[in-house]
Amino acid sequence: SYWPFTLGVSLITLGLLAPFNEEVIFRGILFQSLRNQMSVVPAIAISALIFGMMHMDSINSWVHFVAVILMGCITCIIFFRTGSLTNACIFHASGNSTGIVLVYIFYVWN
Repeated sequence: SYWPFTLGVSLITLGLLAPFNEEVIFRGILFQSLRNQMSVVPAIAISALIFGMMHMDSINSWVHFVAVILMGCITCIIFFRTGSLTNACIFHASGNSTGIVLVYIFYVWN
């Protein structure tokens, strides 16, 4: 069976690398640029909306779209409140990794 390998690759790419890259782009660059031009709430909203739109290729429902936007808001708030991109990355990676493991538990192993 090849699932342990694909689970490992998925956890590395989608669970660690993607969240790191996305947090650098959406919180480290985009949010901070928006924050220099406007107050925090609109900057969070715009950054999170763009984050959600960037994920449209993998979103299959409006509920999922709203959940991704909410994830973008939460990671923005974490970054804004703590000043640490690392904290936002850890939260984002935890969410992605949990989702990956749940997919493997409920769909791949059956």
